[in-house]
Amino acid sequence: GGTNNQIQYNNSGVLNGFTMSGDVTVVPTTGVATIASSAVTSSKLATGAVLDAALNTGSQIYAVNQTYNRTAAEISAGVTPTNYGYAPGDVRRYGADATGSADSTTAIQNAINTGGAVYLPGGTYKVTGTLTFPNTVSVFRGDGMELSIISCNGVSGAVLQAAAISYFRPQWRDFAIVGNSATGKGIDFSAVTVDVYGGALERISITSGDDCLYAPLFFSMKVDTVQASSYNGHGFRVFCGPAVSWINCYAHNTGANKAGYRLAGLIAMYSCNGVDTSDYWGVFGSNLSSGTVFQNDFASTDYPDIELIGCNIENFGSISTSGVGLWTENQFKSFRMIGGKIDRSHLSTGFQACIYSWQSLSGTNPVFLAPGQINAGSGTPSIGYLAARNSCVFLDDNGAVAFGNITTYRNSTLSLTYPTLTRAGVVDDVYNDKAQAFNAITPRRFSAQMIRYVTPAALTPVGAAQAINVTGYTKVTVTPAAAASITTATFTATIGAGLDYGRNGDLIIEAGNGNLTVNHSASGANTFRLSGAANVTMTTGQVIRFCWSTTSSQWIQV
Repeated sequence: GGTNNQIQYNNSGVLNGFTMSGDVTVVPTTGVATIASSAVTSSKLATGAVLDAALNTGSQIYAVNQTYNRTAAEISAGVTPTNYGYAPGDVRRYGADATGSADSTTAIQNAINTGGAVYLPGGTYKVTGTLTFPNTVSVFRGDGMELSIISCNGVSGAVLQAAAISYFRPQWRDFAIVGNSATGKGIDFSAVTVDVYGGALERISITSGDDCLYAPLFFSMKVDTVQASSYNGHGFRVFCGPAVSWINCYAHNTGANKAGYRLAGLIAMYSCNGVDTSDYWGVFGSNLSSGTVFQNDFASTDYPDIELIGCNIENFGSISTSGVGLWTENQFKSFRMIGGKIDRSHLSTGFQACIYSWQSLSGTNPVFLAPGQINAGSGTPSIGYLAARNSCVFLDDNGAVAFGNITTYRNSTLSLTYPTLTRAGVVDDVYNDKAQAFNAITPRRFSAQMIRYVTPAALTPVGAAQAINVTGYTKVTVTPAAAASITTATFTATIGAGLDYGRNGDLIIEAGNGNLTVNHSASGANTFRLSGAANVTMTTGQVIRFCWSTTSSQWIQV
């Protein structure tokens, strides 16, 4: 506002506690500071000291033939006249070294502290301490995950972290964090007290010693094309609220007993890949009393919603035989896998299971499977390809799981094996409404042209008045090696455990040879009451059908 080399900085005419000397004179009554003519040329300000003195007045200064100029905030952040040629927000403007030789920690932190957008041009930036983002809105970008590199070997704490604030909205993209086994977490949002929300992490590569990305409070966030490699921790450890999407991410490596994707909450994953080396691909949900290695990953119990579309679940169990592809740490609300594949084709090592899950929170929702392919490799699962706890049920909506060996699932709690439930649309069935056809009887209405009973291996009782166990089976074949008789057919009916559900249906006994006699009894638990009121010695291939009587607790021939 001044003229003739004057800078007008206080229009009120009042000057309080201000002194200036040298090439600048001050007229207190007018509020005008004048730079001496000898200190000004037509091309530039003569010295940095003169410019500093003018800037200390609080006014913005424009210098001839300079592209960018310092603000008062940049002065306090350490911007020097030699760095004027870099754009505002460029970390080199604050003294960062893009060659990776000098320590750039303070320079980058000073750029962050201005509260503006921070730009990390292509180059390598050595960082020796944690960089903290203090403002709710944060824009932090580079020139690409292959070009803009934060080198952080040995940074024991987090490399990038949000301050202890209520809300944090990161718009971070196009850079890499490259640490080693001694590095802490790559990105840590755990200090945020309410939500990390309304932002995006895009095209970021993270290599760290601990978890690559840790966020206990995510809401309405996009994680897109983010790659994670951890020496000792999880790839991603995030508690997801509504509208959190995982797109085209890749969890490369994790520590022992860790997961590529350690997620809880509302889990929506699209075309996510991994792992290269890890015990677990994905561990979902939280249970503070589970007693597993995942018990303390989050601070609250969670029953997750899980949706995987076009994901590639590969190479789990490549560190130890404890590996599992998809594991639920607790009961789930929904669990769906659509397309994609489960693939251990390159591995011959043992593992626990391709999927190991609790039952649903409602007790009725199945794990809904429609993968494009399952290839478990030549390794043998210690529990089963599909493993269940607490009566979890697997439903294959393809009509047949795309892998020949996966026709059953194993209930590890009850040590029983059940057929995988499959279904396909039925046209012109007896109800004429395209009812669903299932490969096992369920409580739903269904139509069937054929029922195939599940049978165990042939039973071979030895001696007279023996018992056979028919738990879980409707038809059994009995083939004694020598003359033998059976008096009772026992079964386990544990209410709520999903074994025989009270056993109120049929039992069919087929004789595998002529050595079998079925003994008649007028009373007694689990005994046979034959229609002729006499023992029956069966011929090879003969079939006798019984119906269970809940009144007498007997098998009644029908």
